[in-house]
Amino acid sequence: MLPHLGRRQRADRAVLEKLEAERPEMVEALVLRDICGLAYADITTQLELPEGTVKSQIHGARARMRELMTQHAHG
Repeated sequence: MLPHLGRRQRADRAVLEKLEAERPEMVEALVLRDICGLAYADITTQLELPEGTVKSQIHGARARMRELMTQHAHG
């Protein structure tokens, strides 16, 4: 695993990797929005998707991440 990362960072990374394995298109939109800080308009241009699709993917990714984080914390 990644010894230089703290326990929380390893857990966060594990959750993100699991989400990426399930729905890579969601992770791409989520990373562009929440990590890179791009505006929805910029994400739609970069991914060549309608704004509604981008927003839906981000919403779905956030919801699934919450589920995975809860599962990871309890199990």
